[in-house]
Amino acid sequence: MPPMVILYLVLSFIVGILGRKTFLGFWGNFFFSLFFTPVPPMIYILLNRAFNKIFIKKTA
Repeated sequence: MPPMVILYLVLSFIVGILGRKTFLGFWGNFFFSLFFTPVPPMIYILLNRAFNKIFIKKTA
């Protein structure tokens, strides 16, 4: 396999791991990032986590 394909699969797997506690879960995030690209779902997941931490701290 070419190195770029392996990198793409690894990044998609990382997105799946990061998104396992979201609405889509591991498989939903994995396939979404596999079919489109790993970068936008990863950005969304990381921003969502940061927003939740800030919002939860302010309301708690």
